[in-house]
Amino acid sequence: MGFTYSVKLPGYNKLVWAKEINSKDYRDLVKSLYNNDSSSFIQHSNYVVEQIVPGILQEGLNVVDKLILLVNARAVSVNPDLKVNAVCKETEKEFQHTIKLDTIFDRLSEIQYNNITTYKNIEVAHSIVKAKDEKYFLTDNAEILYVYQLASSVDQIIIKDKVLKFNEISFEERCKLIENLPADINNKIIKKLYDTELALGRNKLLYIESPYSKIPAVDIPLSTDIAILLHVNKLLFTDDLNNFYKLVYNLISKLNFQGDYLDRLAPAELYLYWSLYLQENQQSNSEMPTTNNIGSFAGSQFNLDG
Repeated sequence: MGFTYSVKLPGYNKLVWAKEINSKDYRDLVKSLYNNDSSSFIQHSNYVVEQIVPGILQEGLNVVDKLILLVNARAVSVNPDLKVNAVCKETEKEFQHTIKLDTIFDRLSEIQYNNITTYKNIEVAHSIVKAKDEKYFLTDNAEILYVYQLASSVDQIIIKDKVLKFNEISFEERCKLIENLPADINNKIIKKLYDTELALGRNKLLYIESPYSKIPAVDIPLSTDIAILLHVNKLLFTDDLNNFYKLVYNLISKLNFQGDYLDRLAPAELYLYWSLYLQENQQSNSEMPTTNNIGSFAGSQFNLDG
């Protein structure tokens, strides 16, 4: 079965059991950011979600719950701390700030977004955009986005005791159904979605002050907005692949690990093996060579040259 851990998702109001991210999937996800292609990153991040909780995308996982899963997966599989590079807006000096990932989880886990809207004999249960639909929102066409927002946020429609579950039909079919609903009910749903976003935006998801000016260098509100959540997802997996490849190379060349075995391990386990190797070297030598370079991986400083 392998190691699993529990995560509470507000969209499900229950615990789900998740697996770790293995090193290969982590490496591919980080690599997808190097192309500056949001569609590629969304594809890879959804693949990772399906690996750690199989089937959850088709069950109707929303974009907030997706971020919660990825926050927890990174904390468990890589490092519980996230180092963010920021720039002071007044002095233009760069600085690094460490964020405890559990603070992001705590803020996201309190989000409330489930609603029911009624109109005549129609009852619509709706929440927020679903993760499997995220790719459709990479457009600036406001008219299309209006339909997409409704098609992805609606969970089910009840008309005269007949229930239509939206997670059981394709995105294209959902869009057609939305376009055939009365304009009044669509407008009421959009109004509730807007009010939810407005209420959430009064709180901060990520807030980092510059140490030079005390002016906010990073100010990201709590949100259900696709663009904001996608940006935070990318921050989670912005890493230096050169150091990652160097770590893998050292484990293969100096400790004789097999590459396919390392691919199956969590990145944190790779770091642990290398740390044990360095400790063993320190015990067998009176002092470490002073010419070693220090690299970084997942927010931790360690020697990659042994």
